[in-house]
Amino acid sequence: MSFLSFRARRRDAADLSRADPGPSLRRYGAGLLLALLAACGGGSGGVATGGDDPDPGPVGNSQYSVAERSAATGRIAARYEELLAAATPQPLEALRAYVMTQPEFSDAGVGDGELWAKFTDGRYFLYLDNWKDVPPDQVESLPPAPIIPAPAGARAGGAVAKGELPTSDKVLMLKLDADEFWRGDESFPRTAKALEAQGWQMIPGRRLTVQALLNQGELGIMYLNGHAGRYGPGSNKHFAVITETQASDDNEKLYQADLDDGSLIMTRERHVWQKYGYGREPYYAFTEGFIAKHMKFSPQSLVVMMMCNVGSDQGSAIRDALTAAGAGTIMAWNGSANAHGYAAVDLMFDRLTGANRFEPASPGNRAFAFDDVYDYLSQSGRLIQPGIEGEQSSFIKRFGNNFDLSNPVITQLQVAWQDKLIIHGDFGTEAGSVTVGGTPLAASWASDKLEVTLPTGAGDPAGSHGEVVVSARGRKSNARVLTSWRGTVTYLWEDLDPAGILSNKIEIDLHLRADPYARRTQVNGNLLNNTWNVLPASDTRARWSAAGSRDVGVGMRTWSGHGDLTMVGPPIQLGAPELLLFARVDAVEQRLELSPVIPTAQLVTISEPDTPTFQRALIFPGNLFGFMNQTGNFADHNPLVYGTYVPLDGQRNVAGASRTVTMPGGDSRLTVTWSTMTATPAFDDRIGR
Repeated sequence: MSFLSFRARRRDAADLSRADPGPSLRRYGAGLLLALLAACGGGSGGVATGGDDPDPGPVGNSQYSVAERSAATGRIAARYEELLAAATPQPLEALRAYVMTQPEFSDAGVGDGELWAKFTDGRYFLYLDNWKDVPPDQVESLPPAPIIPAPAGARAGGAVAKGELPTSDKVLMLKLDADEFWRGDESFPRTAKALEAQGWQMIPGRRLTVQALLNQGELGIMYLNGHAGRYGPGSNKHFAVITETQASDDNEKLYQADLDDGSLIMTRERHVWQKYGYGREPYYAFTEGFIAKHMKFSPQSLVVMMMCNVGSDQGSAIRDALTAAGAGTIMAWNGSANAHGYAAVDLMFDRLTGANRFEPASPGNRAFAFDDVYDYLSQSGRLIQPGIEGEQSSFIKRFGNNFDLSNPVITQLQVAWQDKLIIHGDFGTEAGSVTVGGTPLAASWASDKLEVTLPTGAGDPAGSHGEVVVSARGRKSNARVLTSWRGTVTYLWEDLDPAGILSNKIEIDLHLRADPYARRTQVNGNLLNNTWNVLPASDTRARWSAAGSRDVGVGMRTWSGHGDLTMVGPPIQLGAPELLLFARVDAVEQRLELSPVIPTAQLVTISEPDTPTFQRALIFPGNLFGFMNQTGNFADHNPLVYGTYVPLDGQRNVAGASRTVTMPGGDSRLTVTWSTMTATPAFDDRIGR
């Protein structure tokens, strides 16, 4: 079926020379308005040129020379033009009847925009009718794809996320160089850049030639953009993919074994100049046999076949060959491919890598696993590719479920007690490395959770904060930023009485590290909070003091005492003077939430006239100053319902301020004071999330 696309441009003599379909065409085309092609055919150039001998005779088990095959297939192309000019009903059927009268062929058949013929020596030829004139006023721009829900059961095989990376980091991206693929000239570099930025190794070259497919070793990703067609008798069709490699004497010798066993066949396609009598020489197409002989894919690999009918029932032969060669997941078109499809593929790779260059959301997305991206493409209608000029819509199908990740994915960060940074996400089972602020840190490894110990101390040693990046199998994750704040927070509780005020105070030299960025759980989804509570860095210090006096009728009662508080983490253990401080950065509401807990006993020294000095607990009423929820638990995800909410500005900085709350009845009050705290590193809203 045809690869339908439009290119709104006029071609001058230089353009024609670049395409170079032949000297007669170069003479013809200097002033011709190009009627644009909507097709699964095209391409120019080849791997090798013909030899000096115009007809060296048959090669291998071939009964025909290249020149003889070219002449025979050229007659087929010319006859088809005559049939179309005569408005012959069912021209492909009429063409098949003509082929059966030609002495070089023993069999022939037709399909959807294609004719195949079998030479008497057993080799096949495939002819594709992929061209149609489109008026220039219809091709100035390509209309956007409509949002159509994907049909139920669209996902072939059903996917189960396993969080694994392909073992190979090699990427092969090849396309035909014909005009109908001009949008690929924009798409391919963008996708390559996104993959390279995450550590993928791009195999040089973009032209879809036979040579480019050979000897590439094990591939992690392959993306082919071109034309394909079916051939052969019966219902179990073979499948062939057109290359840029021109049929020639030298290439016939170079690829003799593949031509002899049917791994390569000869093809022609009806292209823009055919109607004017300026056809091109035939090219080679590779078949499923070529894949079996020459190609290999990494476990968990991804193959994108942006070409017609590879995803149809009749395309099972080439899909089976790809799967047998190790392809983990295949994305293919169940019907015609056209230029609408580029948006789906561009968006897929952009969201897999977190590149945020194609249809970027604001703020940009982080990297996502393949299942998440596929679901987004399905739900947004991108897997339905509209037809052009009366063609039916096609569905971009998924076959196999072994491709999970293009690169490690960090979903959110959690800072736990004793300077433990816990990195949540999908990382694969093979241990890799972690850097914080560019400094490598030793990590314990699990496929969905990594743990490192952060350096902590005066001067913020290297690796204590900054961009967090996970690398595995040569590929690196999206970055999440571990931000540091330093400042002072003071809690002052006052027991109010006209006879005198008694007070307890806690001063905290706070060092807090957390992820200040909102997060997404779905591609292009709403921004959500990071749900993990965090605990202060180990260099946080706290002090307490008690002061004040009050006339109790028989003299003055005095409160006194001071000392250090030991910072502790959960679980709480009563004993020495201790302070437990939970925190959370609310990225949606832009506030810092602090909830201290003082699990201590009898600190304040109280003395009165005629009364022995005694001690009592340091008082801070729980409903003003505690951390608890309805069940009283201290789990990682508890809401900080009684905490202090400190505003953050748009750059996640804290401006110094204070807040006082007076208890009902007016007998006590709590004042919280905080200093200015600067987010380090500075907030950068370009970070994907």
